[in-house]
Amino acid sequence: MNQKINKTPLVTIITITFNIINNNRSEQLEQCIKSVRQQTYQNIEHLIIDGGSKDGTIKILKKFQKKEWIRFISEPDKGKYDAMNKGIKLSKGSYITFLNSDDFYHNQNGIKTSISSLIKNKADFSYAPVTDYDEKKQKKHILTPNIKTVFFKITPNHQTIIYKKSIITKEKGYDAQYQCLADYDLTIRLCLKNYKSIFNKNNYVTYRLGGYSLEATKNGTVYQEEATIYYNNYNKLCKISKKQCEKIIGKMYHGTIKNIPLE
Repeated sequence: MNQKINKTPLVTIITITFNIINNNRSEQLEQCIKSVRQQTYQNIEHLIIDGGSKDGTIKILKKFQKKEWIRFISEPDKGKYDAMNKGIKLSKGSYITFLNSDDFYHNQNGIKTSISSLIKNKADFSYAPVTDYDEKKQKKHILTPNIKTVFFKITPNHQTIIYKKSIITKEKGYDAQYQCLADYDLTIRLCLKNYKSIFNKNNYVTYRLGGYSLEATKNGTVYQEEATIYYNNYNKLCKISKKQCEKIIGKMYHGTIKNIPLE
């Protein structure tokens, strides 16, 4: 691990793994780990939370642990958000961020510029653009988020967000009842409580499309969870019903949120 005794705050980057080899993702995992190692920010802890892999994933992790690039634990969990919450509890950094095992940092200055911006602006969390990468089509698309639209769109990508550990701990981390949008729920909660955010225009994360997120979108899980998140966060503010939330989300998924009749 590229940790040095210095005055910069320690940043913990948390990655979740489970049976990487069985899912043909060993090369992507190695790319992920190497991209963290190549960051110019020197005070980084890369913490990997493995869900009890039995396919040889641990051998890969031990190889990088021997180099002191990572530290890891391997034990069964109740899903990815349970694993992410474990990572928060085990982290040593004063700042926390997450990087999926098949994604990577394509810009070596990403963490450095984000931390600099967080400190300079005395912000609670930062966010940045993300490059979506479709491996099958060999196409890339850059998404530039705006925190002001967080109540109407699923943005920003959680892998570009760096949190103060103190705020993510205070808000009790991720709500593990969700399968795919607990990160969005956390962002909503932070915004509703007026935590200060800062935008880092430096695009440094590549997010591979596909996998569970794509399947969850196709089978309606994303739609259902987003409606539930709306209801759980907004019903006390404006006395909105679950049915009304579902109608709003349905309209959003069809490209508009204008002139929605709330009966």
